[in-house]
Amino acid sequence: MSDQPPPPTPPSDPQRPDINIEAGGDLNAGTFVGGNMTTSATTNTNTTIGFNAAQVQRLLITVGMLVFVTAGCFFTGGLAVGGAAFVALNRPVFSDNQEAALRFQSFLEDLRALPPGQRFSFGFTEEEISSYFRLILGPQQGIGNGKVRLMDVGTLVVAGQASDLGNIPFAATFEVTDEIGAPLQLKAVALQILRFGDSSFGWVAVPTGLLQNVENDINSSFGLVELQEVIQQSADAWVVTGVSH
Repeated sequence: MSDQPPPPTPPSDPQRPDINIEAGGDLNAGTFVGGNMTTSATTNTNTTIGFNAAQVQRLLITVGMLVFVTAGCFFTGGLAVGGAAFVALNRPVFSDNQEAALRFQSFLEDLRALPPGQRFSFGFTEEEISSYFRLILGPQQGIGNGKVRLMDVGTLVVAGQASDLGNIPFAATFEVTDEIGAPLQLKAVALQILRFGDSSFGWVAVPTGLLQNVENDINSSFGLVELQEVIQQSADAWVVTGVSH
Protein backbone atom coordinates (compact mmCIF):
# COMPACT_ATOMS: atom_id res chain seq x y z
CA MET A 1 0.00 0.00 0.00
CA SER A 2 1.34 3.35 -0.97
CA ASP A 3 1.62 5.86 1.83
CA GLN A 4 1.91 8.86 -0.53
CA PRO A 5 -0.98 11.33 -0.31
CA PRO A 6 -3.27 11.77 -3.37
CA PRO A 7 -2.33 14.56 -5.77
CA PRO A 8 -3.77 17.92 -4.73
CA THR A 9 -6.74 19.39 -6.60
CA PRO A 10 -5.61 22.29 -8.81
CA PRO A 11 -6.90 25.58 -7.40
CA SER A 12 -9.21 27.67 -9.53
CA ASP A 13 -7.72 30.73 -11.19
CA PRO A 14 -9.25 33.82 -9.50
CA GLN A 15 -8.21 35.90 -12.56
CA ARG A 16 -10.30 33.83 -15.01
CA PRO A 17 -13.64 33.09 -13.30
CA ASP A 18 -15.18 32.55 -16.72
CA ILE A 19 -13.09 29.43 -17.42
CA ASN A 20 -14.12 26.22 -15.73
CA ILE A 21 -12.48 22.86 -16.49
CA GLU A 22 -14.12 19.68 -15.27
CA ALA A 23 -13.59 16.01 -15.96
CA GLY A 24 -16.48 14.07 -17.40
CA GLY A 25 -20.17 14.90 -17.37
CA ASP A 26 -22.42 16.70 -19.82
CA LEU A 27 -23.34 20.36 -20.05
CA ASN A 28 -26.27 22.00 -21.82
CA ALA A 29 -25.12 24.19 -24.70
CA GLY A 30 -26.33 27.78 -24.64
CA THR A 31 -26.68 28.17 -20.86
CA PHE A 32 -26.61 31.84 -19.83
CA VAL A 33 -25.69 32.26 -16.19
CA GLY A 34 -24.47 35.31 -14.35
CA GLY A 35 -23.66 37.25 -17.53
CA ASN A 36 -21.72 34.33 -19.07
CA MET A 37 -22.82 32.39 -22.14
CA THR A 38 -21.48 28.81 -21.85
CA THR A 39 -21.26 26.19 -24.57
CA SER A 40 -19.87 22.70 -24.41
CA ALA A 41 -19.48 19.41 -26.25
CA THR A 42 -19.33 16.00 -24.54
CA THR A 43 -15.77 14.67 -24.71
CA ASN A 44 -13.48 12.94 -22.33
CA THR A 45 -12.67 16.38 -20.95
CA ASN A 46 -15.25 19.15 -21.26
CA THR A 47 -14.04 22.74 -21.52
CA THR A 48 -16.49 25.58 -21.01
CA ILE A 49 -15.37 29.05 -22.13
CA GLY A 50 -17.87 31.88 -21.68
CA PHE A 51 -18.11 35.64 -22.30
CA ASN A 52 -17.92 37.96 -19.39
CA ALA A 53 -20.19 41.00 -19.10
CA ALA A 54 -17.72 43.36 -20.79
CA GLN A 55 -17.29 41.04 -23.77
CA VAL A 56 -21.06 40.66 -24.19
CA GLN A 57 -21.47 44.43 -24.10
CA ARG A 58 -18.84 44.94 -26.79
CA LEU A 59 -20.50 42.27 -28.95
CA LEU A 60 -23.90 43.94 -28.67
CA ILE A 61 -22.43 47.35 -29.54
CA THR A 62 -20.69 45.91 -32.60
CA VAL A 63 -23.83 44.18 -33.86
CA GLY A 64 -25.86 47.32 -33.21
CA MET A 65 -23.46 49.47 -35.24
CA LEU A 66 -23.60 47.01 -38.16
CA VAL A 67 -27.39 47.11 -38.15
CA PHE A 68 -27.37 50.92 -37.99
CA VAL A 69 -24.94 51.28 -40.89
CA THR A 70 -26.84 48.76 -43.00
CA ALA A 71 -30.16 50.47 -42.37
CA GLY A 72 -28.56 53.85 -43.04
CA CYS A 73 -27.63 52.76 -46.55
CA PHE A 74 -31.30 52.28 -47.35
CA PHE A 75 -32.61 55.32 -45.50
CA THR A 76 -30.18 57.66 -47.26
CA GLY A 77 -32.74 58.53 -49.88
CA GLY A 78 -35.30 59.43 -47.23
CA LEU A 79 -32.81 61.72 -45.54
CA ALA A 80 -31.77 63.43 -48.77
CA VAL A 81 -35.19 63.86 -50.34
CA GLY A 82 -36.93 64.38 -47.01
CA GLY A 83 -39.48 62.35 -45.12
CA ALA A 84 -42.18 64.93 -45.86
CA ALA A 85 -41.76 64.20 -49.57
CA PHE A 86 -42.64 60.52 -49.12
CA VAL A 87 -45.61 61.44 -46.95
CA ALA A 88 -46.81 63.79 -49.69
CA LEU A 89 -46.35 61.15 -52.40
CA ASN A 90 -48.56 58.75 -50.47
CA ARG A 91 -51.35 61.32 -50.37
CA PRO A 92 -54.17 60.21 -52.71
CA VAL A 93 -54.64 62.56 -55.67
CA PHE A 94 -56.48 61.75 -58.89
CA SER A 95 -53.72 62.12 -61.50
CA ASP A 96 -55.56 60.62 -64.49
CA ASN A 97 -57.81 63.60 -65.13
CA GLN A 98 -57.41 64.39 -68.84
CA GLU A 99 -59.32 67.67 -68.59
CA ALA A 100 -57.18 68.82 -65.66
CA ALA A 101 -54.03 67.92 -67.58
CA LEU A 102 -55.16 69.96 -70.59
CA ARG A 103 -55.98 72.97 -68.39
CA PHE A 104 -52.45 73.01 -66.99
CA GLN A 105 -51.01 72.60 -70.47
CA SER A 106 -53.08 75.62 -71.55
CA PHE A 107 -51.60 77.66 -68.67
CA LEU A 108 -48.09 76.87 -69.87
CA GLU A 109 -48.94 77.69 -73.49
CA ASP A 110 -50.25 81.09 -72.38
CA LEU A 111 -47.02 81.76 -70.49
CA ARG A 112 -44.84 80.92 -73.47
CA ALA A 113 -46.91 83.24 -75.67
CA LEU A 114 -46.54 86.30 -73.43
CA PRO A 115 -44.51 89.24 -74.78
CA PRO A 116 -41.33 90.22 -72.87
CA GLY A 117 -42.01 92.31 -69.79
CA GLN A 118 -45.58 91.05 -69.40
CA ARG A 119 -46.55 90.33 -65.81
CA PHE A 120 -48.71 87.30 -65.12
CA SER A 121 -50.54 85.43 -62.39
CA PHE A 122 -52.11 82.01 -62.71
CA GLY A 123 -53.41 79.44 -60.29
CA PHE A 124 -53.50 75.66 -60.48
CA THR A 125 -54.34 72.68 -58.33
CA GLU A 126 -52.36 69.62 -57.37
CA GLU A 127 -54.68 67.50 -59.51
CA GLU A 128 -53.97 69.66 -62.57
CA ILE A 129 -50.17 69.65 -62.35
CA SER A 130 -50.03 65.97 -61.38
CA SER A 131 -52.35 64.94 -64.24
CA TYR A 132 -50.31 67.04 -66.69
CA PHE A 133 -47.10 65.33 -65.62
CA ARG A 134 -48.60 61.83 -65.71
CA LEU A 135 -50.56 62.09 -68.96
CA ILE A 136 -48.64 64.62 -71.07
CA LEU A 137 -45.13 65.64 -70.02
CA GLY A 138 -44.08 62.38 -68.35
CA PRO A 139 -44.74 60.10 -71.34
CA GLN A 140 -42.76 62.51 -73.56
CA GLN A 141 -39.79 61.92 -71.25
CA GLY A 142 -40.25 58.15 -71.00
CA ILE A 143 -41.66 58.40 -67.48
CA GLY A 144 -44.51 56.15 -66.41
CA ASN A 145 -46.79 56.40 -63.37
CA GLY A 146 -45.78 60.02 -62.92
CA LYS A 147 -47.21 62.19 -60.18
CA VAL A 148 -46.57 65.56 -58.55
CA ARG A 149 -47.35 66.67 -55.01
CA LEU A 150 -47.26 70.21 -53.63
CA MET A 151 -45.42 70.52 -50.34
CA ASP A 152 -44.37 73.66 -48.48
CA VAL A 153 -44.80 76.91 -50.37
CA GLY A 154 -42.34 76.82 -53.27
CA THR A 155 -41.43 73.14 -52.88
CA LEU A 156 -42.84 70.18 -54.75
CA VAL A 157 -41.96 66.53 -55.27
CA VAL A 158 -42.10 64.61 -58.55
CA ALA A 159 -42.11 60.82 -58.80
CA GLY A 160 -42.43 58.10 -61.39
CA GLN A 161 -40.52 55.39 -63.23
CA ALA A 162 -38.05 56.65 -65.86
CA SER A 163 -37.04 54.38 -68.71
CA ASP A 164 -33.57 55.97 -68.65
CA LEU A 165 -33.15 54.62 -65.11
CA GLY A 166 -34.33 51.10 -65.87
CA ASN A 167 -37.89 51.92 -64.72
CA ILE A 168 -36.72 52.01 -61.12
CA PRO A 169 -39.07 54.23 -59.07
CA PHE A 170 -37.62 57.66 -58.40
CA ALA A 171 -38.55 60.66 -56.27
CA ALA A 172 -37.19 64.16 -56.82
CA THR A 173 -37.74 67.42 -54.97
CA PHE A 174 -37.83 70.79 -56.72
CA GLU A 175 -37.80 74.35 -55.42
CA VAL A 176 -39.24 77.39 -57.15
CA THR A 177 -36.55 79.95 -57.98
CA ASP A 178 -36.50 83.39 -59.61
CA GLU A 179 -33.92 82.35 -62.18
CA ILE A 180 -35.03 83.39 -65.66
CA GLY A 181 -35.84 80.37 -67.82
CA ALA A 182 -35.27 77.92 -64.95
CA PRO A 183 -38.13 78.44 -62.49
CA LEU A 184 -37.75 74.99 -60.92
CA GLN A 185 -34.44 73.84 -59.46
CA LEU A 186 -33.79 70.14 -58.83
CA LYS A 187 -32.64 69.72 -55.22
CA ALA A 188 -32.48 65.98 -54.48
CA VAL A 189 -33.14 62.62 -56.14
CA ALA A 190 -33.65 59.15 -54.69
CA LEU A 191 -34.19 55.72 -56.25
CA GLN A 192 -36.15 52.92 -54.62
CA ILE A 193 -33.67 50.03 -54.66
CA LEU A 194 -35.77 47.85 -52.34
CA ARG A 195 -39.55 47.95 -52.28
CA PHE A 196 -41.55 47.79 -49.08
CA GLY A 197 -44.97 49.06 -50.11
CA ASP A 198 -45.46 52.73 -49.32
CA SER A 199 -42.60 52.80 -46.83
CA SER A 200 -39.64 55.15 -47.30
CA PHE A 201 -37.36 52.21 -46.47
CA GLY A 202 -35.22 51.14 -49.41
CA TRP A 203 -34.69 54.58 -50.97
CA VAL A 204 -31.11 55.54 -51.81
CA ALA A 205 -29.87 59.03 -52.68
CA VAL A 206 -28.31 59.43 -56.13
CA PRO A 207 -26.73 62.38 -57.98
CA THR A 208 -29.25 64.90 -59.30
CA GLY A 209 -27.54 64.70 -62.69
CA LEU A 210 -29.42 61.46 -63.36
CA LEU A 211 -32.58 63.52 -63.83
CA GLN A 212 -31.00 66.52 -65.51
CA ASN A 213 -33.06 65.96 -68.67
CA VAL A 214 -36.27 65.91 -66.63
CA GLU A 215 -35.35 69.21 -64.99
CA ASN A 216 -34.53 70.78 -68.36
CA ASP A 217 -37.79 69.62 -69.96
CA ILE A 218 -39.92 70.83 -67.07
CA ASN A 219 -38.30 74.27 -67.17
CA SER A 220 -38.61 74.46 -70.95
CA SER A 221 -42.35 73.89 -70.66
CA PHE A 222 -42.65 77.20 -68.75
CA GLY A 223 -40.81 79.20 -71.38
CA LEU A 224 -38.61 82.21 -70.67
CA VAL A 225 -40.29 83.41 -67.49
CA GLU A 226 -39.25 84.59 -64.05
CA LEU A 227 -41.35 83.34 -61.14
CA GLN A 228 -41.39 85.93 -58.39
CA GLU A 229 -43.92 84.71 -55.85
CA VAL A 230 -45.80 81.56 -54.88
CA ILE A 231 -48.99 81.93 -52.88
CA GLN A 232 -50.56 78.89 -51.29
CA GLN A 233 -54.32 79.24 -51.68
CA SER A 234 -55.02 75.92 -49.99
CA ALA A 235 -53.28 72.67 -49.17
CA ASP A 236 -53.59 71.56 -52.80
CA ALA A 237 -53.58 74.83 -54.77
CA TRP A 238 -50.99 77.49 -55.63
CA VAL A 239 -51.04 80.86 -57.33
CA VAL A 240 -47.81 81.80 -59.14
CA THR A 241 -46.90 85.34 -60.17
CA GLY A 242 -44.00 86.58 -62.26
CA VAL A 243 -42.88 88.29 -65.45
CA SER A 244 -41.99 87.03 -68.93
CA HIS A 245 -38.66 87.75 -70.63
